[in-house]
Amino acid sequence: MKFTINGKEFDLRFGMLFLQELDNRYTMKVQGGMEFSMGMKFAIPYLKAGNITALWNVLSAALKSHGIKPQQVEKEIERIAEADAEEGTDKLGELFEELLDEMGKQPLLRKEFSQLEAAEAQVKAEQNA
Repeated sequence: MKFTINGKEFDLRFGMLFLQELDNRYTMKVQGGMEFSMGMKFAIPYLKAGNITALWNVLSAALKSHGIKPQQVEKEIERIAEADAEEGTDKLGELFEELLDEMGKQPLLRKEFSQLEAAEAQVKAEQNA
């Protein structure tokens, strides 16, 4: 998947650097002060919910290996949102969907997606019981 910043296309990379970045951004502290990295476990549901901050975090992490700064990603997201408002489009919504679809195809991310989908299915089954 490609993402354009200032008219230049960049391939999003979902490798180890990406996972490390998300783990650094999404942590959970438990009693006793221990901290656990929760990168993908938090990022995926936030993306599914349309959380703009999660979009920014994920895109920033996927573009880090290109030397793209988070502020550049922020400006592009804001540009897309403003264009949606002016033109009555939903490019931002499409970006969420495309990003989730692409992430689900990535070898290092597939297991995480499968686990979350199984958990979602279990919750739905329990709610319908």
